[in-house]
Amino acid sequence: MPYGLRLVLVTALAIGILWSSVPGALACLFPGAVRQRAEPNDEFPPQDDPEPIRTTAPALEALGFERLGVRSEKPLIGPPQFSYDYVHRTEKTYASLYLVDKRTRRLYFFTPYDGGASVLSADHKRPGADLDGYYLAGGLPNATPEQLWVAHKRQLTAMEETGRERAAKNTMADRMDAAKAWFTGVGKREVRVRHLRPAFLALLGLIMLYQIVAGLPWGHWDKFSLR
Repeated sequence: MPYGLRLVLVTALAIGILWSSVPGALACLFPGAVRQRAEPNDEFPPQDDPEPIRTTAPALEALGFERLGVRSEKPLIGPPQFSYDYVHRTEKTYASLYLVDKRTRRLYFFTPYDGGASVLSADHKRPGADLDGYYLAGGLPNATPEQLWVAHKRQLTAMEETGRERAAKNTMADRMDAAKAWFTGVGKREVRVRHLRPAFLALLGLIMLYQIVAGLPWGHWDKFSLR
């Protein structure tokens, strides 16, 4: 294969690797850079929610949750992730639904406590955490909202045995503040672990590009022939 053609193919491969992995790599390097925004309610009426969100809402409402609104989480690069947020005012707990694809949604309960402590329970696989008196988190794959709520309340009891008090203010502004605190605090490690693969691929792409540039025959442009 002519040198020029090989160079073009390898360069295209390196750029492709970088293009697909840079968003995840940036999330790994800067987990706290996710921007939170409360979306206008008139642009996201409940009746227009995606079907997996709409069909889950009655189960949450039966547990005592009410809808807060829709929040977007925008990374440095890439599209926003929309979170359909609910609140249980008596229990001072937030519930959040989001889409993995058009047919699949995920749910988690999140209860903030004083001093930045929190409890998080999800209905999908995720890293567990047990920082005594500060952060309790775990996943219960394929759990129903009812099953997940029971498990979450058990974790709340465990947290409160340490003397912590629930700190949710039951507003969208507070929900966004709690999300920011998670990304810049106890959630940093989880975000970084989740994006280790794209971070590695981005590094690989950079190394490839460096080797390409360093190996260019700057004094022999005739080698760039594609024929």
